[in-house]
Amino acid sequence: MIDLSKQFEKVVLAKLIDNPKLYYDYYQFLSTDLFEEANYKLLYSYIENKISEGAKEFDIMIIVKDLRGKSSDIHVTISDIIQEQYSSLGIQVAILSLVEKQKFKKMQELNHRTAIMLENKDDVFEIIESVQTKLSELQVDTKNKSIDFAQHVHDAIETIKSRMCGVDSFGITTGYNNLDKFTGGWRTTDLIIVGGSSSMGKTSLAVSFAVNAARNATPSVIFSYEMGIQQLVTRIISSESELNSRWLQRGAINDDEYEMLVRVTDNIKDMPLYIDECNNSSLKYLVNRIRQYAISQGVKVFVVDYLQLVQHRTKTINSREQEIAHIARTLKNVAKELDIVVIALSQLNRGVGNRDGGKPTMSDLRESGEIEQAADIVLLIYRPEYYGIESTGDGKSTEGLVELIFAKGRNIGTGTIVMKFQKELTKFKDEEDEL
Repeated sequence: MIDLSKQFEKVVLAKLIDNPKLYYDYYQFLSTDLFEEANYKLLYSYIENKISEGAKEFDIMIIVKDLRGKSSDIHVTISDIIQEQYSSLGIQVAILSLVEKQKFKKMQELNHRTAIMLENKDDVFEIIESVQTKLSELQVDTKNKSIDFAQHVHDAIETIKSRMCGVDSFGITTGYNNLDKFTGGWRTTDLIIVGGSSSMGKTSLAVSFAVNAARNATPSVIFSYEMGIQQLVTRIISSESELNSRWLQRGAINDDEYEMLVRVTDNIKDMPLYIDECNNSSLKYLVNRIRQYAISQGVKVFVVDYLQLVQHRTKTINSREQEIAHIARTLKNVAKELDIVVIALSQLNRGVGNRDGGKPTMSDLRESGEIEQAADIVLLIYRPEYYGIESTGDGKSTEGLVELIFAKGRNIGTGTIVMKFQKELTKFKDEEDEL
C-alpha cells in the first residue's frame, strides 16, 4: 500500500528544491511539524534556513555535502525525493493534505489531554479555556494573509472614494451621525474604553452602541455584571419607545401608550442582540463566553459593563492595578484574535468630582495602570449640569448637554463630540436632534 502522506512530504520537498520561490507562496503553512521522517525534517529545516539567507536555487551535490555530517544516509533520501520534482501532484494539494493530517493529529492529542484534565478534576473553566485556545490555533486560514502593498493601496483608495460619495462609515455604526463622522464607525479588533463617574450615563451609551449595531444587522452582546436582564431590557424599551423608564417599571402608562409600546417592541425583538447576565466574575469565564458568542452566533460587538467588576487573581499579580491592566490587555488580544469590537465600561476615581467643574481626564480611570495603553479608544463622558454648571462659556444651557471626550483615539485622534441626554428615557441623541 502506498503511503500517501510520505509521498506528499516528498512532493513538497522536491518542489521546493526545484523552485525555492514556491516557499513564499505557502510559508504560512510550512513547518518541520508537517514531516514525520527525521531526514525529511532535517532537509526541510535546511531548505528553510537557506531560503531565509537569500538562496534562489539549490544544488543537489551541495545539499548532500552540507548535510552528510548530520545524517549518513541523507544522499539516499535526497535521491528518492528528487524523483518527485516532475510529479503531476501539485505542491498546494500536497501541503494542504499534510496540514489536514496535522490538524487531525492535534485533535487526537487534544482529546487525550482533555480526558486527562477531566480525570484529574481540573478547574472546568481552565479546561474550557485550554480547549478553545487549542481549537483556535487549529483554525488555519487557507488564504495568504500577506496581502501585497498594491492591494492595501487599492483598498485605501476605495475607502476614500466611498467616503467622498457620502458613505460616512467604514466600520460598525455607532448609531449617531456625529460620532460616525468622527470615528468612521467602530473598527473590529479595537478595544474601546468608555469611562465616566456614576450617573454620567455610560451604561446607557454603551447599551445604545450595542442596540444600534444590532439594529443594523450586526450581532451584539451586552455582558451585564451589575444590572439584571429585566432592568436592562426595560431601559432599552424605554429608550426605543421614548416612554419614561420609571413609568414602565410601575406600569403607569395608558392603553394608547401600551399599544405603541407593543408596536415598538415588535420592531426590535428580532434584532441579533444578546444580554448575558454575568453571575461569574472571572476573566476566564468572560473570555470563554466571548469566544462562544463570536464563533457560534457571529457576534461582532461586545459590551462589558463594567471592567472593574471582572476579576483575575493569580500569584504573579500583586495589585488591583496590575489585575485590571491584565484584564484590559486580554480583552484587546481577544478583540484582535476574533476580529471583534470590545466596548468596556470603566469607573473613574472618586476624586474627579472634587475637581473644579468635574471634567475627567484619562488619568482619572480607576486603577488605570495600563488601561489606556491597551485601549484603542478612550471615551470619557462628562455632563456639566451634574456638577451644578448651568451654562457653557458661550451662554448655552447645559440642560441635557453631554460632552463625549475622546481622550485617546488610535487612528482617529482626540476631540470632543457634544450630544444630548434624556435621563428619564436613558437616551442619547445627536445635538441637532430635537429633544
